[in-house]
Amino acid sequence: MTDAVPNYAELPLGRFVDMVASREPAPGGGASAAVAVALAAALTAMAARFSADHLADAETIADRAEELRTRVMPLAQADAAAYGRVLDAYRTPRDDDEKRRRRIREALSEAADVPLSIAEVGVADRYTVELGDFFEWVESSSIWKIVLCVYRCASSVGRTSIA
Repeated sequence: MTDAVPNYAELPLGRFVDMVASREPAPGGGASAAVAVALAAALTAMAARFSADHLADAETIADRAEELRTRVMPLAQADAAAYGRVLDAYRTPRDDDEKRRRRIREALSEAADVPLSIAEVGVADRYTVELGDFFEWVESSSIWKIVLCVYRCASSVGRTSIA
């Protein structure tokens, strides 16, 4: 796992999905959650832009969704890199148990920070609350029900990645 982690944002989607399905430790749940949240933010931005005639703050919502997408996508790669450091820590020789335990503890602590960051970006209550009026309008519009569904699914993925 000490190999360089690819930039998942630059991979074709099919390749990323194949990598997730492979018998490799990364990308895994954290990277998948980050990508799902980024897609949900992208769909939110798209829906807001299509809603400009019906929603006064559509551009603000689109801008906010773009900012969140920009923040969360790099976390996919960060999650894989952090997990790689955990695997490396477990490979520390057992000749110095205290050093090995400390290294594992530090790597695990660092690795836990990434999914928490993904959750902060993707499923924080402030995001949903700020977009509350938009979601209320979207729920009444049959065109955007699929967008809302994807957002909620991505939120669920983000929640399960930190469990």
